[in-house]
Amino acid sequence: LPFATKLTKTYFIVMHKEGIKPPGRSEFLKKHFFVTRGQYNGDFIFVYQNAEKNHQIEGMISKPKQIKVCGMPRLDAVHRWRKSKANITTQITNLKPTILVLPILENNFLPIYSGIDDGKRWKNLSFGLINSVMKFALQREDVSIILRPRSYEIEDIKILLKKFSLSLPKNIKINSDGNVHEEIYKSWCVVGHNTTVLLEALAAGKIVIEPNFGEAKLPEYKPYIVDL
Repeated sequence: LPFATKLTKTYFIVMHKEGIKPPGRSEFLKKHFFVTRGQYNGDFIFVYQNAEKNHQIEGMISKPKQIKVCGMPRLDAVHRWRKSKANITTQITNLKPTILVLPILENNFLPIYSGIDDGKRWKNLSFGLINSVMKFALQREDVSIILRPRSYEIEDIKILLKKFSLSLPKNIKINSDGNVHEEIYKSWCVVGHNTTVLLEALAAGKIVIEPNFGEAKLPEYKPYIVDL
């Protein structure tokens, strides 16, 4: 397509998805993206932040003149929401205690790509988070828990949940549909790991909890954790 648009003298522009990458993941992808995908041949790429711009330039994925930093429109919406609630003591749109949990798959943001795999896995972190959520749900039936995996992760998360119980506690709901902002707004706190949803939750003024146990405490895994 980039080559075709040059024949019609039309600009080819890519709107890049949020580029939240831990430093270890960034270094890993720099080594492999250019070889496996080549260099971008369109006119412009709009990215959220300078870290993604630098990642693409250093990895020879794109040229400096092609990249424009446009900010994160999703985050702008959250800032507007928070400011609109500035005079309210608690910025919560739901009176019932609610926790939003972003479950973790074992391979999340680790050096795994296109058949390359160094064997690292968030095994204890992934299992431990679900274990904690299930136990908490049974102990605190008055608290609603929203489990929000990415849409393509739902089946894997369901398999993980079945290791604990054939049926979910009544106060746990799995959902990946719609805009996550509504779930952030009604939540009392947000729990997750390596996701832009945590940045959005911080912007909304929510309590954010990032699990720090299992592999997350090991030095060799530190480069694969996003520094909030």
